[in-house]
Amino acid sequence: MKAKIRPRWNTDVVNQKHEIFKDCGYHIINNFLDESISDFLYGYLMLAQKRLREVENNGIENESQMYGEFRNDTFSIYGDLAFDSILLGKKSELEGYTGVDLLPSFTEAILHKKNSVSSGHTDRENCQISLSVCLGFEGPKIWPLWIKEKNGKKIEVQLKKGDAIVYRETDVESWREPYAGFQQAQLLIHYSDKNTPNSKPYDNRVALGLGAFSKIENIMKKQFDKIKRNK
Repeated sequence: MKAKIRPRWNTDVVNQKHEIFKDCGYHIINNFLDESISDFLYGYLMLAQKRLREVENNGIENESQMYGEFRNDTFSIYGDLAFDSILLGKKSELEGYTGVDLLPSFTEAILHKKNSVSSGHTDRENCQISLSVCLGFEGPKIWPLWIKEKNGKKIEVQLKKGDAIVYRETDVESWREPYAGFQQAQLLIHYSDKNTPNSKPYDNRVALGLGAFSKIENIMKKQFDKIKRNK
C-alpha cells in the first residue's frame, strides 16, 4: 500500500495536523526543501565524500569521524554545520506538523550506493522525532522507504527530490530494501521531545556543527585522561 501525500494545512486546522501525527505517527511533506537547496546540499555531500578520500589517502587524522566515514562504501557525515543549519532552521515548521516542542538533536547525511539497505529499526531517545529528506538520486526510479504504522500496517513512502517524511521514530519502524540505482543522497534530521525527562540538546554536543568529539562526555573523558597523564 502506498502512503498518501498529506497537504500543507493552513493555520485554521493546525490542530488537525497534530491529531493526525498523534494517531498515525507521521506526515509526508512535499517540497520540504526547494530544488536549489536540495541540489546545493547534494553537491556539498559529494564534496565532503571527496574530502574524506583525500584525508584517508594522505594519512590525515579523522578524529571521531569529524570528516565523515565510509561504511561498506557508503559515505555518511554526522553533525555537519550545513546540515545542522537545516535542523535548526526547520524546527518551527516541524513543530507545526507534529504538535511537539522540539529540541534539535543532530543530523546525518548519507550517500547511498547500489545495494545499500537500511534494516528495520526504531531509534534512540535523541531521535524521537525524525525526518528523512531526499536530496536527489541517480537511478531509474524512486527508492521507497517502508514504515510500519502503530497498527502494524506497512506503508510504502516514495519521496522525490526535496520531499520529506517526519515521523515519531521511537514508535514507527522504518526500513529500505536493497537500492537498485547508482547513488542517492539522503538527509536524516533528528529531534527529541523537549518535555521528555533528561532530553539533551544537540545530542549532548557543546554546539551545532560539531562532530561526536564535541559531546560533553567525550570532552570530560579527554580532560580526565589529561589529568591522569599529568599526575
